[in-house]
Amino acid sequence: MGDGGDTSVISIPTISVNAIDGDAIKPQLAGPVTATIQVDHTFRSGSDNSGNVRLYAPCTVVGGSSISHWDVVASPNLLMEPSINNDLTHDLDLTINELIDIGWSTASQHPAEPPPPPTGRQFLRRGH
Repeated sequence: MGDGGDTSVISIPTISVNAIDGDAIKPQLAGPVTATIQVDHTFRSGSDNSGNVRLYAPCTVVGGSSISHWDVVASPNLLMEPSINNDLTHDLDLTINELIDIGWSTASQHPAEPPPPPTGRQFLRRGH
């Protein structure tokens, strides 16, 4: 909430547990419950149980963002999240694959065209 001033923005950190873990905790709630929260490095943040990247799908539709961007829980932040993040790099992360999946093609897929400048980035063009 900042440093004590008035603000309309409130951040409430949350965690969640799956149904199996919740069912294991419920019987213990009559007494003290101790838990350890840690990062599971075998599970990628922002992915489902199969390792697929989650799409941004809030309960209320956000025009231009819902289902067309990556979920905001992905870490590190991805270029195609619904908002720009300060920690983005010049790496196109998963974005190049997403754009190809929805119909864009890379300049390298069109050999008759001049190659892209030597920046290490791939340039996209709509259509095949």
